[in-house]
Amino acid sequence: MTTIQLSNCQSLQPISNPIFQFMKMKYLILIVLVSLFSCSKDDTSSTKASVNKITPANTFIGDTVTLTGTNLNNLTRISLVNEEPAEKSSQVLNDNDFLSKTDTEIKFIVPEMYHENVTVYTTTDSPGIQINLYGFIPYSYINNGSIYRYAEVKQLLSDDIALLESNQFFIERFKMTNNLTDYNPLPSRNTNDHNYYYTSEDSGYILAEGANVWYNIYSFEDHINNRSLEYGITYEDLNGKEISHIEYVSNSSAYVMNRIGEMFRVSDGQITSFSDLYPALENTPYMTDDYMKYTYSFQVLEDNSIIISPWYQNYILRFNATDVEVIYFDDSPSQSHEHGRNEPVFFGNTGAFYSNQKIFKSNDYGLTWNEYDVDVTMDEYDGIQYLGGSQFSLHDGSYRNDSSIRPKYLSTDNGATWKLIYNSYDAIRDLKMSDHYGLATSEQHGLFKFIKFPQ
Repeated sequence: MTTIQLSNCQSLQPISNPIFQFMKMKYLILIVLVSLFSCSKDDTSSTKASVNKITPANTFIGDTVTLTGTNLNNLTRISLVNEEPAEKSSQVLNDNDFLSKTDTEIKFIVPEMYHENVTVYTTTDSPGIQINLYGFIPYSYINNGSIYRYAEVKQLLSDDIALLESNQFFIERFKMTNNLTDYNPLPSRNTNDHNYYYTSEDSGYILAEGANVWYNIYSFEDHINNRSLEYGITYEDLNGKEISHIEYVSNSSAYVMNRIGEMFRVSDGQITSFSDLYPALENTPYMTDDYMKYTYSFQVLEDNSIIISPWYQNYILRFNATDVEVIYFDDSPSQSHEHGRNEPVFFGNTGAFYSNQKIFKSNDYGLTWNEYDVDVTMDEYDGIQYLGGSQFSLHDGSYRNDSSIRPKYLSTDNGATWKLIYNSYDAIRDLKMSDHYGLATSEQHGLFKFIKFPQ
């Protein structure tokens, strides 16, 4: 008698009847082949790579991500796909792109993607695992001629609405909606219009060259050509200096700054100098040459107070309805560009700025300020910007063409510690932030989206 062992899957009992031996042997051979095939199939599936999870699921471009699973030594490539844009973009990482690989773990660096929602595919039949990107995300490939390459952010109204212009071949106006993801064209700029100031998605004010006066102020609804004249501003009204910055309060009220930092209030078409409204200004830095030389803009906060913060000066001017205060800071700023005191950024009543190894924060619309030491060595062209809460971004602003010396860092503890979140050849500046989303421009990539990190 013969006993046949079928791998480790099953065995057949001894063949004892010679009459049926031939028939049984015929079927036996068939069973053996089927069993061997079944065992071979099981052996193959037992070596197939399987991914259980990806950590962290909330990450950023340039961060190290870890795949965990089984049989990962058999995994030779993974794909990262932006699913949401109309034309999907993807990045493929091969064996030589992995930082490390074992049977249970693969580590890799998140490559440059173009949308915050990314799906990671490890095999052709895997469902994919979602990760979410935060921090800086470019809208376009480097030097690809996209409209986003030449975009300038004019206004950021909210997380959902931003107004931009692009001057690649001619001035093209557009807005971003849907968490600053969707492109929407806007009417072309009129020849005599200096700027548009939106108070909502489709309405606002226009500063235009006047026919009989220096400037005309229009309001508009739905379309920039659906405009109504509100009032005019003459050459004499501004003491012979052009407008540097204007903010509109209503159809009949606005604040204006001219090219040498002089402030004016417009009310029902009547323009009054701040020197007349606030006699106490006579004994403040407002009257000095340094103020005029380094003052470019102002801010109207939610409580209707006004903040003016000249570059390189160790004070802030704060106006309320009837009074002006000069708030001084202990350290006198240096004369380098970013080491000078940056303009405060406000989110509601909370604002902050950086100056000379310190972060200054206010929780009362700039009336009082707390100091925090910054634990990082700053170079000449670096800059720190407030993102809201306890978050700050640090930009390496070096003009040297080496991505290794242009990193971007994030602090979530008021500058006490910093984490690298992005490396780029670009010096990214002038980040405009809403509650969760922001926009910034750069020379090579053009427009960047910034997604605020979860607290």
